[in-house]
Amino acid sequence: MESEATPAAAPPKLRFNCYLLREGLPTIEAALRAPYRKGGKTPMLPMQPIGGAPRGTVGYFSTPKQKVPPWAKALLPIFPALSQAQNLSNRFVIFLPVQNRWFAVCFGYGSSALEWSAIEANFGLRFAARRMSPKSLREFRSRRVGASNRAQAVQLPLGGDLKDLDVGALEGEFVRRLAGTLDESNGAEFADVDAVAATDAISFRARTDLVKIQGTLSRMLDEIEAGTATEGLKFVDSLEPLRVKSEQTAQLDRHLVRQPPFEMSLVGPGRRGAATA
Repeated sequence: MESEATPAAAPPKLRFNCYLLREGLPTIEAALRAPYRKGGKTPMLPMQPIGGAPRGTVGYFSTPKQKVPPWAKALLPIFPALSQAQNLSNRFVIFLPVQNRWFAVCFGYGSSALEWSAIEANFGLRFAARRMSPKSLREFRSRRVGASNRAQAVQLPLGGDLKDLDVGALEGEFVRRLAGTLDESNGAEFADVDAVAATDAISFRARTDLVKIQGTLSRMLDEIEAGTATEGLKFVDSLEPLRVKSEQTAQLDRHLVRQPPFEMSLVGPGRRGAATA
């Protein structure tokens, strides 16, 4: 008696962290910071896929670096065996063509190799404002732009709406991260992804099928171009982030130098900030 054919095992799920590149870059390698480009101090090596990836896809991988963690150095005189402690950092970035754009899909410490001026700010949050369900949010992080520069972060393991998150008034809030469930009430366009989180990037868990990932990101692009923010999440689009090293930020800084001092800070700490009129 012949046995029934065993179905092929489904590919495992991974977390995909996807950054949309700005238009007009001379090459995709320009999206990497200078040390990681060809000729840099620690260049990442291009890797061509052998199959199972859309045409044009290319990966960049950096040789793992070994470091002794700071806590091991400090405790080494007391515990000599800690001389064996090592931290390994791996960076891998897949440049994936989607429509007429490019995404940088990062694994490990891959996002730290990206040139932030080459990344389209707020892409993930813009998508989340259009398709994330405001009634099933699991995480909310924001910063209020002003004299206090107040930050707030709330998590709900089982999810809930903004009232359950108890985040208070959202006037003037610059949203930094949202996590939750996508709203599929108008059709299961994104049923193949879960555990969605949004910042500049869109992050989700999905099967390791790059052709399907390409299709998912294509639908996300379409959603941003055609859709508007849902009623409960319109505040996400209320402030436009500025990058510390952007030309617009430099112009604002030069303008501030010529003006009397005031309390409002136009650019927040780190690589992201916001300007208000």
